[in-house]
Amino acid sequence: MTTKKKVDGINEICSFSIEDPDMDVFNDLPDWLQQKIEEAPEWSETTAEEEAAPAAKQEKKLATDEIDVDDVPF
Repeated sequence: MTTKKKVDGINEICSFSIEDPDMDVFNDLPDWLQQKIEEAPEWSETTAEEEAAPAAKQEKKLATDEIDVDDVPF
């Protein structure tokens, strides 16, 4: 059975994505929810990627510098 009554919320609606984390939203979440997010395997992958991003860019640059054009078959 439907109703025409509408319940007003208490808290503001927000969303958080591990793939593109907004740390302001994360810090506003309750501690128990922050802990659940930090336990997720995706969280450790995301934070590791953020820390490794500058190093990965440097490694890519070094890898392309080492290509010998004489060894390319075409």
